[in-house]
Amino acid sequence: MPISDDYLGSHRFFVSLGGAAPADGFTSVGALVQNNETISWKHGMDPHVRKAPGRLSWEDITLERVYNDNDAFALWRQSIIDGKSDRRDIVIEFKDLAGTTRRGYTLSQCFPTRWELPALDANGSNSAMEKITVAFESVIAN
Repeated sequence: MPISDDYLGSHRFFVSLGGAAPADGFTSVGALVQNNETISWKHGMDPHVRKAPGRLSWEDITLERVYNDNDAFALWRQSIIDGKSDRRDIVIEFKDLAGTTRRGYTLSQCFPTRWELPALDANGSNSAMEKITVAFESVIAN
């Protein structure tokens, strides 16, 4: 079997929010985790419990980026707190080593459930990292 270096690393990705161009500064995107409920039932006197897949759900995802004095995440979170239905799509694109988009996923009907500014440390030299956690309804492979 030939050895191939044609792989997609987890370090080359772009994130687009709400249909805008890919945003700079994202350093981390949480894992996309899908779950199915399990439905169990039994027929009459049959001693075996039968199982089938039930409702599908996705776990919330956390996006992390370098804080650059851009308050888009905070404003989006505030609109939800204010009772507005401000749902957006988020697109995550995997890039190959040449920088070509190889696979993309659209997270549909996203809204922020948590927003976090970085802790500050006068003794350190790390970048300030902003985090936002979003809930979404479905994922579409592009």
